[in-house]
Amino acid sequence: MGKGLTCFLVLMALTAHVHGDLVDGDDTIEISNQDALDQDQDQDQWLAEDLLLETDELEFDIPPGKIERGWWQGMSASLQHDVTQASSKENINRSKLQLEYESSFSDGFYLLAKGSYRYFNQQDFLAKTHGEAYGKSRLRQFWLQYSTQHCAYTLGRQILVWGEVDGSFVVDVLTPFDLTEQLFTDYGDLREGEDMLMMDCFYGQHQSQLFYTPSANVHTFSHEQPHVETGQEWGGRFKYSLINLDVSLMLAHLYWNTPILNSIEFELQTQPYRLAALGVSKAVGRLLLKLDVAYKTNQIALINLQRSDTRSMAMGVEYTTRGNQNFNLGFWQQEAVGKVSALDVPLQLTLGWSRNLLHDDLSLSLLANVSQQPQYENITWLATYKLNDICTFSSALSLANVSKENAALAVPLANEAVSFTVKVEY
Repeated sequence: MGKGLTCFLVLMALTAHVHGDLVDGDDTIEISNQDALDQDQDQDQWLAEDLLLETDELEFDIPPGKIERGWWQGMSASLQHDVTQASSKENINRSKLQLEYESSFSDGFYLLAKGSYRYFNQQDFLAKTHGEAYGKSRLRQFWLQYSTQHCAYTLGRQILVWGEVDGSFVVDVLTPFDLTEQLFTDYGDLREGEDMLMMDCFYGQHQSQLFYTPSANVHTFSHEQPHVETGQEWGGRFKYSLINLDVSLMLAHLYWNTPILNSIEFELQTQPYRLAALGVSKAVGRLLLKLDVAYKTNQIALINLQRSDTRSMAMGVEYTTRGNQNFNLGFWQQEAVGKVSALDVPLQLTLGWSRNLLHDDLSLSLLANVSQQPQYENITWLATYKLNDICTFSSALSLANVSKENAALAVPLANEAVSFTVKVEY
């Protein structure tokens, strides 16, 4: 409205000026081009001064600090309860409180912290093993990142994933799993963070990554599990990217994620090994082709504790439809170098599917695994529905067929299990 009033006043001033010329001058009205230009300049100056005045008034009306983001706005919390009824005695009844904080508190600095407290009710099979209900806290991630023009430096507890083929674990061996957690259709739910220093640098189509871990972690099979002595891990990855092609070369010095029992000292132990790997992914339209190849030294068979270097390969295919459905298929195999051994793995097959419906409020996913060593097959169907911005409900159905002779080597799986989860987020 202020601008309209200004224009009206300017128009009235110009009309009065012309009217004065008509009264004082001759019957003939003559306005030179220079006079018109001067009038236009005067009008533009008046409008500019008026707009500047309005802008100054607006800036004066906003108290300083009002548009700044408070530190507490990076905080989020969730509370969930999980119940699983299985055909075996390993029923689940537990609650989890999770806190997460993330903030870019200064130029180039970013902080992420994610921790949880899990309470195992008396009906939970882990509480029965423990003898009573108990709680367990876990700091999954806590890291600080500093970014420059080409590089990012990250220090703290973090999760690092290598490899292209999901679920094959040919190259994806850097981050150990917490196997006390329940696996539905996402292996990311099991990953544990490790304390490390990592550097990522980007130059055009090239990416280089280096990491260092002062003390490696191993898989967690039980909360009663004793501490396992490990050592330092380090490695690097060089990645070259084109429009539809990624090629990665990886070298690392690592420790076994699965410790073994030393029969002489009666304690869990792990040993170092070296990894050399190649990862390739190529996009062809909506189709994504993946390949992982790895060579590992000093590998051990859990069946007879035989050791050997191994070669392993995984291939995968991922396809996304126009209807927002995702299909992925992967298989991998492993063989000992130079001899037939219990380390030979003839076939591991993984099949996945996911889709979002109802404006992404309903998520459906499926994960199936077929293993020949140890021998088992299982499939899990998961449905997650977001009731509103706060409450989410999930339900899962799992079916498995595990051979009796390999039951101790397979991931704990019930022949039939149904799960329910209620989660509230703030």
